[in-house]
Amino acid sequence: VSRRRRSRPLVIVAIESGNASIGIIRDFGVASIQEISAHIPGKGDPSSREQATKAFFQSILETIRESVKQLNAFGLVVVGPGFVKDDFVKILRGAEPTISEKIAYVGTATSGTPAGIYESLRSGAVRNAVEKTRAIEESFIVEEAIARISIGSKVAYGLQDVQAAAELRSVETLLVSEKLPMHLDVEGRAQLEKLMRTVEDGKGDVLMISPRHEGGEKLERLGGICALLRYPLQLR
Repeated sequence: VSRRRRSRPLVIVAIESGNASIGIIRDFGVASIQEISAHIPGKGDPSSREQATKAFFQSILETIRESVKQLNAFGLVVVGPGFVKDDFVKILRGAEPTISEKIAYVGTATSGTPAGIYESLRSGAVRNAVEKTRAIEESFIVEEAIARISIGSKVAYGLQDVQAAAELRSVETLLVSEKLPMHLDVEGRAQLEKLMRTVEDGKGDVLMISPRHEGGEKLERLGGICALLRYPLQLR
């Protein structure tokens, strides 16, 4: 199976006084970067400085809101020099608690330009934070599947049942252990690839789950494949 694990898009905000860049990062790299600039008066004019900073932060908030409208799940990283990033995160938490819940990392970058975004992408700390957040989310969705199995509702597991649910276009989210293809022969891998395409054709999501956390281990014990369904089916 050639498909990589589909990861969440990442929104990176690089920010400094008067300059901000908002980047959307997908599996294949940087999808888009928007830049915002504003004149921020010096510390000698505190009233004007505060007003300009407030308007600057509002512009960034609006851009983030627009950027994440089309994203179901995403991680958020805020980087920059000095304390401006911390001040912005406080404003973000107050104005947009749902978006700020997605923060995976707040850290240092040398500027609020696109260079700050690329710098953060090279950072091991950002990668580790995003991986940790992804592991939590993957474990959460596996736990959801296990909870549904315990009450016998809107779930399928095992290749045969998941295949039947996919053909009925009932699969909302397909969970596949990254280890599963290694346990299959050539015919089995071809069948799995076809199943994934069927789910995607039916507007379902396919998530390759890492075996390197508790959720991944639990999925392995379910046979390495499981599906959250749109509606209940009598499969067994």
